[in-house]
Amino acid sequence: MEHYVDYYEARQHLNLSDVAFEIIESDKTVFLEKASRQRIINTILRNYMDDADASIDIAAARYAEGLRSRLVSIADDEKKNKIISALVDAYRNNLIQIATHYPNGHSFKMQLDKENFETMLKWKDNGDYYKGKQGRFLKAVIEEYARKTQYEREGILLRETIEDLQSCIDAQQLVVITLNGSKRSRHEIRPYMICCDSGCNYHYLVGMARMAGTSYPERIASYRISRIVSIRRSRSRSGKITATQAREIAQKLRDNGVQFLLQDSETILVRLTGQGKRKYDSQAHLRPFLTECKSHPDGSWLLTFDCTQMQAEFYFFKFGADAIIESPLELRDIFLRKYQDAVEQYNSKGGTD
Repeated sequence: MEHYVDYYEARQHLNLSDVAFEIIESDKTVFLEKASRQRIINTILRNYMDDADASIDIAAARYAEGLRSRLVSIADDEKKNKIISALVDAYRNNLIQIATHYPNGHSFKMQLDKENFETMLKWKDNGDYYKGKQGRFLKAVIEEYARKTQYEREGILLRETIEDLQSCIDAQQLVVITLNGSKRSRHEIRPYMICCDSGCNYHYLVGMARMAGTSYPERIASYRISRIVSIRRSRSRSGKITATQAREIAQKLRDNGVQFLLQDSETILVRLTGQGKRKYDSQAHLRPFLTECKSHPDGSWLLTFDCTQMQAEFYFFKFGADAIIESPLELRDIFLRKYQDAVEQYNSKGGTD
C-alpha cells in the first residue's frame, strides 16, 4: 500500500511551451464534457504514451520493424542488418533531438491518475534521453500531441469511444447513445461507419437512427463522437445495415457532407458577382452540390444547388455582398437578418481612434 500513499502525496511538475499550453486549454473545452486541465493531460498520457515518438525506444523498434517488413524480399545478411541499424540509429537520434528540445513557457503541478501513476512507477529511461526525469518525458508526450492536427488530437482523446463504436459496427450491433447538451438526448442507431468531415476536423458516427424509445421511421444521421457521453449495446433488434441502405448513406454523404445528414436537401439558388464566382471556384471546403450554373451578360452567375440550408449558410455567408440568396426566401431572410445585426453592432460601437 506504500505506493498508494505516495500517489496521494505526489504531484507531477510540468513546464509546457506556449503552443502546447494553449492547445491543452482549448482542447479541454472543445473535446471534454467537463473541462479540466488535469483530466485532459491524464487522458492524453493514458491513450497516447506508448504510441508517441517520445517513447523513443518503442518508436525506434516500431521503425525497425517497418523497415524489415518492407525489405522482406531481400535476404538477411550482415550488410542488410548494418543498413537497417544505421537507419534506425539516425531515426532515434532525430527523435531524441525533437523530444528534448521543446521550449518551456508555462509551469504548473498536477496529479497523475492512478493508471498513469502505476505506469510511471515502471518507467525506465534506459537511454538516459530525459536524464531520468519523468516530467521531461511526460512533457515530450504532451508537446507531441499538441503539434498534431485537431482531427488527430480528437482521435487520441476519444480513442476508447471510437474503438467501442467500431466494434459495434464490425459486429453489426444496435447501439443506444446519449448526447451531451442542455437536455441530454438518447438515440438508437444501426451504425454504419466512422468518418471525418471534408476538412478532417472531427470524427462522426454515421448510421440509420431514430430517437430511443420511439417507433419513428429511421433516418440517415450523423453524430459528432465528441458529443457522445455514453454508449449502450442493445439486442432489441438487429443492427445490420442492408446493401441498399449502405448505398443510400454513401450517396447522401457525397451530396450533403457528413455534418448535414439530418437535414433534408432542397433546391437553393444563389446569385454570384464575378468576384463571388472566383471565390466559389477557389474554395472547395464545404462547397454544396451544384446542379446548374448559368452566366449572365452583366457578369453575374446564377447557381443552383441541391443541399441543406445549413450547408448553404455555412458556405456562402462569408461571401458577403458577392453572394445573394435568390431562394428559398426563408434562407434569404436569415442572411439579411444576420448582416443587419452585424451592421448594427458595428454602428453601435462607433469608430476607433
